[in-house]
Amino acid sequence: MKNLQIAIIGVNQDLCSKELYDFVYQVGKMLSKYEVNILNGGKGGVMEAVSKGVFENENRKAKVVGILPEKDTKLANDFLDITIRTGLGEMRNSIIISSADLVLAFGGASGTLIELGFCVKYQKKTFCYQNEKGWSQYFSNNKIDERNEGLFIGFSGLEELENLLLKSR
Repeated sequence: MKNLQIAIIGVNQDLCSKELYDFVYQVGKMLSKYEVNILNGGKGGVMEAVSKGVFENENRKAKVVGILPEKDTKLANDFLDITIRTGLGEMRNSIIISSADLVLAFGGASGTLIELGFCVKYQKKTFCYQNEKGWSQYFSNNKIDERNEGLFIGFSGLEELENLLLKSR
């Protein structure tokens, strides 16, 4: 997985359950073992959870890049190696997805739906967490249209996700 760029998308701090936060935190700890770049929106919820999971492994190899919708770095979470201020609002979602080699989706509301649309547009393989209500569950092993057959792959646990990631590169 060396040098892979993995985008993390999903619910923000307003909609993120404790169970989902804790699971995505574990995803961050798992990803921290690999020389990968983790891209996310740099804010709270699943974005913070994965970033914190990476940061709390003192032997980490991964780097975390937060791509903010605003120009104010004070609005970013505290667990980013690189903060990119865009001032683009939700259009920064296109940058996150287009910059990724693959995408991990967790739950999700309207912003996640937009990002999943970009996954189809840019043909990004997307691993969708099935155990949380939201767009990741809805699109898990499904498709938006005929152009994305097999693009959205469901997973239910950490070990399953790690196996999918190791096979994808």
